[in-house]
This record gives sequence, structure tokens and C-alpha cells, in this order.
Amino acid sequence: MLKVEVLSKKTIKPSTPTPPHLRTFNLSLLDQLFPAYWVHVILFYHGGDRSLNPAGRLKRSLSETLTHHYPIAGRIRESSPGGKIYVECNDEGVEFSESVVDCDVDSVLSNPPIEEFVHLIPVKHTYFSIDEPLLAVRDQRERDRALRSDDSTYNRSSRPTRFEAAACLLWRCAMRAAGDFARARRPHAMVSVDVRRRMPPAVLGECKVGNAFVMASAVGERVAADGGQERQGFLEERLRGAVKGVNGEYVRAYMPKKEEVVAGAVVDERLMFSHWCRFPLYEVDFGWGRPVWLGQASYEFCNFVLFMEGRGADGMEAWVWLQEEELERLQNDPELLSFTS
Repeated sequence: MLKVEVLSKKTIKPSTPTPPHLRTFNLSLLDQLFPAYWVHVILFYHGGDRSLNPAGRLKRSLSETLTHHYPIAGRIRESSPGGKIYVECNDEGVEFSESVVDCDVDSVLSNPPIEEFVHLIPVKHTYFSIDEPLLAVRDQRERDRALRSDDSTYNRSSRPTRFEAAACLLWRCAMRAAGDFARARRPHAMVSVDVRRRMPPAVLGECKVGNAFVMASAVGERVAADGGQERQGFLEERLRGAVKGVNGEYVRAYMPKKEEVVAGAVVDERLMFSHWCRFPLYEVDFGWGRPVWLGQASYEFCNFVLFMEGRGADGMEAWVWLQEEELERLQNDPELLSFTS
């Protein structure tokens, strides 16, 4: 088990006070309606030259950065009970903690103790009581190309993207792993779609930062003759069609019922997908150089798949949150194993 010793905790405030006329930051409708949760990302670095004191430099640069991104150093407020939610930009700051762990990075990379990553995050939340909710799968590029190019096997009409191929492979395997009862609902899949370029700029406003996305829903069909296995190409077309259908009109209709959509996805056990492979996370340099790996320590999800770039640009990694029994069956699915390592 990872032993984490906290050396210090400090509140970092903006290097320059926020002007009075910027003290109130109104949240968009998108922010107010979406359930409050976050994804914990852990970046692993080799130590480098400790004499450079990268932690001290990081504190200073964080303070300077908060001056420009001042809402992050503020606090969420409510104008009245049940009223408008906004950020009070009061410069209260963000938490910065320093800790030491009783192992080196190389040992973590060789055998990642995924279930223990939660000990590495400063703030912990638990919304689901699920044993061993994480599975990391490295999808190598050579096998990924094989999955995308085998049109005859999967009966597809057009070449899929890397995400479509991998997501629909996991979708089918998850349906098999769900068992007969849950599979009645599991043919529904939801995928997060970036809406920044799909809706009028005025809707988001000029001071937009962070995520702006909605969930698109794709519905497959059960095929009992082959044990519930969907044809790969069929699901890829359904997923592609759901994403293409997201536009400004879709977003406007979606916003009033966004909480119901997300909550329903959890209750109905729909499988949700998110794709981070275009985020330049491996370019993040805080003074130790580029990260050697990215880890996840989020336990707020169930029936969720997050795709990230693989270590060393070697394909994709799929982080999967499922019930323990389903996760065990998924890990042993012969078709999935043929495309992973």
C-alpha cells in the first residue's frame, strides 16, 4: 500500500489583488445546471534536479497565474436560497500540498497500484460504493489500426476514427460483461461532445474557460443470436451519428434537462464515454520536464470510460469504471484481450 506523508499544506493566493469591478463572476447556464464533480488527474514525473526547488517555483508561478485566472481563487456563492450561482472572486486562494511517497516513479510505472491512487489526491469524494472500480487498458497502435481497418469482419460502411473504433469495441464487450439483466439497458451509450464550435459564441460568453460539453446519446440494438454481441460497424455509425447531431439547437433543448440526462445515465446504467486524447497533457511541464505517465484517481463514476493518450505515445489508455463483477468479466473478454496489452 502506498504510504503518503504530508509535509506541508499552504493556501496560494493571487500575486495581485483582484480589482473590485471583477469581484463577481457569473456562471453560465451550462455551469449552473451541470452536476458538481471533477476528474482527478495525477501526473507522474521523474525527480530531476532538486536543487532547482521546482516546488517553490511552482508556488510562485501558481500565484502569478491566479492573478489572470482569478475566479479559480474565489468561492462559489448563491445569491439567495435556490437563486443564481456565481463565483465571489475574493482571492481566498487554492490549496497547495507537498507530500512524500514511499516508492519511486519507476516502481509505479512497472505495476501501477491504481486502486491506491486515491491516496495521492488532496480532496477526496466518494459517491458510489464500488469495489475496485478502475481498470487501465493500453491499446497499442498496431492493434488499433487492425481494429479500424478490418471492415469485412465488423460490417462497417466507412473507416472509423480511432476513438469510434475503441469506444465501440469496449461498448460491445461491456454489454457482454453486463449479463442478461443489465444488458437490457446497456445498449444505450453516451459520449461527451465539445460544443465550443457547435453553438453561437454569445451563448458561452467572452470569458469562457474549462469544459463546455454536452452528452450525446447513441442507441444500439440487442442481437441475441450471437450472445448479445453487436456488430462493430453498426455501433460506430450510431455513435458517429449521435455526435454529428449535436448543434446549437440540440444544446438549447438539452440545457433545461441536463441534470436529468446525466442522472438518468447513472440510474439506467448507460455506458458513458469521454475522449481526452487531444488534450496536450503530456506537454505539461511544472519544472520537472514532461510527465512520464498520467493516472486517474476519480471514484465518483460508474459505467464510465475515459480515453487518454498512452504512455510514450503508444496507442490509447482506457480507464474503465464498472461494477466489480462486470469489470472482472470485461478483463477476461477474449476479443478485448486481442486488442490490448
